Amino acid sequence: MSIESDLKKDGITVVGKLDTLSINTISRDIAEKLCKTFPNQNFIFQNLFIALSRIPMYIADIPEGFAEATYFYKNSSMYFKQGLKLDELEKFAVHEFIHYLQEIKDKKGNLVRLGLCDFGDLKICGISNFILSEYKNIKIYSKNNLFFCVKFWTKRTALLYNIVSFFKELFAMIRIGISGYGNLGRGVEAAVMHNPDIELKVIFTRRDPASITPITKGVKVEKAENAAAYKDEIDVLILCGGSATDLPVQTPQFAAMFNVVDSFDTHANIPAHFEEVDGAAKKSGKLALISCGWDPGMFSIARVYGDSVLPGGATYTFWGKGVSQGHSDAIRRVEGVVDARQYTVPVKAALDAVRSGKNPELSTREKHTRECYVVVEEGADKARIEKEIKEMPNYFADYDTTVNFISQEELNAKHKGIPHGGFVIRSGKTGADDEFNNVVEYSLKLDSNPAFTSSVLVAYARAVARMSKEGKTGCVTVLDIPPA
Repeated sequence: MSIESDLKKDGITVVGKLDTLSINTISRDIAEKLCKTFPNQNFIFQNLFIALSRIPMYIADIPEGFAEATYFYKNSSMYFKQGLKLDELEKFAVHEFIHYLQEIKDKKGNLVRLGLCDFGDLKICGISNFILSEYKNIKIYSKNNLFFCVKFWTKRTALLYNIVSFFKELFAMIRIGISGYGNLGRGVEAAVMHNPDIELKVIFTRRDPASITPITKGVKVEKAENAAAYKDEIDVLILCGGSATDLPVQTPQFAAMFNVVDSFDTHANIPAHFEEVDGAAKKSGKLALISCGWDPGMFSIARVYGDSVLPGGATYTFWGKGVSQGHSDAIRRVEGVVDARQYTVPVKAALDAVRSGKNPELSTREKHTRECYVVVEEGADKARIEKEIKEMPNYFADYDTTVNFISQEELNAKHKGIPHGGFVIRSGKTGADDEFNNVVEYSLKLDSNPAFTSSVLVAYARAVARMSKEGKTGCVTVLDIPPA
């Protein structure tokens, strides 16, 4: 039997579709009201708006005595009585949207649950309309953010149901763990606080757990060697170690137990790191995202867009002036070094030449210089330390590098912040005779490198959690993840 035939049995005749502007207006206003009315549910306005605006909505002739609006579960659509104004449509739509949000179907489109009725177990029909209409017969007790215990009474029988709400499925919290609680780890914790659909469960550290006090109340702090005990409590583990020595070991190690995200940024070694992590993740059935941040990461995407749009041209990347966390960490691992900051500085003449559209050929050394501020142990061999820093492959060997030895007090006073930024510039020609010059520039200016990098890691952790649920395993990069 067709949908139209089913509707006509109730005397409902479709007049036409509700216009898109009205649908979007109603969906936006009701999504805002739901978010404000139920703040503890951690609704994401954009997701809720999109879900509601995709409901097919129609104007119809509805018999007298019927409600001004009705939700039809067979085709998950909504019907409004002809002649209603927009504000009236919105008033009656709230009730029907609740029906939609309570509806759960299987992959074949068969109704599994409607309101309080679980069709898999009870085989009861028509209960949803009764439940949602007769508010006086319902008592709701909040158990926690996403579960409700609802009592309702029939003439003879009192029934008690535990409902796993549709909201839990649509807006399930993503459980995050952090490995390493330095600048990046603390940044991840702060970034989680800005994402209402993500919660921090545990922090793993090589330090004494008692020495760490998280900002987030109730978060556990555990020794890194105890991580395996949390395999079922974390959806994604964000690795906040350094690229020089931590992540090459930690990422494949943790990918054997968790879905992971790391910020490995030694560009020359990314292919080898990918292969190592890919093998571990595929073996465990987990998903690992490597080299996530702003470069590699967001800048990688900018380079792909630029190269694709302007195939005839050249791409340039400039970093700074700013503090590189990876390079600073690499210096701190040199024997005799207590603390360090490394600034990456773009060469102004090179940057100006690129922006002019000249497409110059520039070596690594011609684009950047590196300035290092280093605190060493008392009596340390400064000559050896300076030589080791300047000759460090993948970090300083290809650059003009200056090493400045200073005290801890001066480092703290003058180099406390961790600013950074950079530019990706694609310069190329268009037109039949290459007569048009084009320069595309993507840039970042960051007060805090780790705080921003952490925000990128958390955003991509959400994608990893979702892709893992879809069955994706192995190693990926940001280029494998659709932007929407």
